Formats: sequence, C-alpha cells, structure tokens
Amino acid sequence: MSARNKELARWCGRQIAQQHQQLRDQSLGSLDRVTAHPINTYTQPVEYSIDLKDVGSLTYIQAAVNELGQFDKFADQIKGNPAWQYHLVDCGHEIMVDKPGELIELLADAASR
Repeated sequence: MSARNKELARWCGRQIAQQHQQLRDQSLGSLDRVTAHPINTYTQPVEYSIDLKDVGSLTYIQAAVNELGQFDKFADQIKGNPAWQYHLVDCGHEIMVDKPGELIELLADAASR
C-alpha cells in the first residue's frame, strides 16, 4: 500500500470513528443491523487450501475486554511467533464498533507489509 493510500485509510478511519461516536451518542444507531453470530463459525473447522506461510503478512488483532475468553488460546499460540504481528486492542469484542479508527490503522499497517 502506498504512503498516500495508507494516509487515506487513516483519514477514513478517523471519519468513521467520529461517525460511530455520533451514533453511539444517539442510542447506538450503528448497531441497528447487528445479527446473531452464526453458530457454525464455532462448530466447523477452517480448512486451508494453501499453507499460511504463502499468504504473506499474518496479523492477529485481539480485543482485550472479551469476557468469554474464547480467542485467548489462539492468541497464545501466535504470541511470540515471528511470522505473526500481534495487537491487543483495549475494547470489547466488537472492535469495529468500539475502536473503528484504531482497527483501520492496524488493517492499513497489515496491508502495507
């Protein structure tokens, strides 16, 4: 990702963060279309057709305030693994709602590697 595109992504992230804050101030209007999480994402294993080392840059973004802890075991597996970039975000499970600007920064950084 070029420096210009990375800066544009950051600017968009700041705009989205402002809009989400405005919606939260107006009774969480941004959550009107939230639906239940499909159970099969917990019961069906992910099958890869390629080796992860062939993907390129690997990034794991974990929400710090996730009371169920169902992702901790995956985070523990990649912490310290040089193939992975690990980031802990101080928010609940819905990072895209709680910290959209920070998430966009992390995704832009991951895309640029």
